[in-house]
Amino acid sequence: MNSPSEKYKEDITIRIIKALEKGTAPWQKPWADSSPRNAVTGNQYHGFNAIILSVIGNELSENCDSRWATINQAASKGWTIKDGARPTKIFVVIPPDDKRIGATIKSRKRTFRKTFELFHASQINGIKNLPKRKNNPVMNNEMIERIIFNSSARILEGGSKHPHT
Repeated sequence: MNSPSEKYKEDITIRIIKALEKGTAPWQKPWADSSPRNAVTGNQYHGFNAIILSVIGNELSENCDSRWATINQAASKGWTIKDGARPTKIFVVIPPDDKRIGATIKSRKRTFRKTFELFHASQINGIKNLPKRKNNPVMNNEMIERIIFNSSARILEGGSKHPHT
């Protein structure tokens, strides 16, 4: 039987494949501000968490809203989570550190992983809606060739010299 961690990875992999089959690459930035970010702090998510949140955010939102918040962050703004909404888990690696508690220093020698449960903006009541945007499809070779052809750019192939020398 698969462990919860393996099941989670499998679920995310299936979601990424489905997104690609629909013609969207969740990590592609079809406009300047499409990276998943925290709805309260404005901080951008990075690495695998950004991919997870992009995939699931595209599934949940027609206007490609990229905002996420924990239940406590939503409550701090007076927002509520919609009935039946399921959180998306992300993982943050916390490195070892030293903490000063009064006159003593307490050391944590091990790195550990902390799980956060986030809700997409479409799952939150009270959060202001963003204007509708259309998701950018993945460009196929035909589209790319047409863009190059229509650009009238001079394309030089082969040779060992830089084309601008």
